[in-house]
Amino acid sequence: MKEKEPKFMQELHKIRERLSKRWQRLTDIELLNELNSHMLPKRPKPAIKKVDFKGNRMQIGLNDGRIISVPVKWFPGLARAKTKQRKQYIILPRGHGIHWPQLDEDLSLFGFLFPGGLLSFREMKRSS
Repeated sequence: MKEKEPKFMQELHKIRERLSKRWQRLTDIELLNELNSHMLPKRPKPAIKKVDFKGNRMQIGLNDGRIISVPVKWFPGLARAKTKQRKQYIILPRGHGIHWPQLDEDLSLFGFLFPGGLLSFREMKRSS
């Protein structure tokens, strides 16, 4: 006896029947991803908008409203710097990083979002 498909799968099949041949070649997962990309609101790619130092923490404000807060001691060059030197930074084009010319210090947005590096990014992609 054939098991009844879940309701969302029935809906996918109905949608697939109405769509062009290009869509008919997509797997169910690809179809769900494609539908989500059209149905969900577009989110801006994260970019650094501002940097603040509060106590022993650095706060990085992103264009999407998130604030990343990290201990300054993670970055020895910044930890040793004077307050005036910390405030003299440049946000790199497209907000992908921060540069402190006087300290010769560069930090990337990717490093803030994935402190474990590329490995943690791959693990996150695998789990989604």
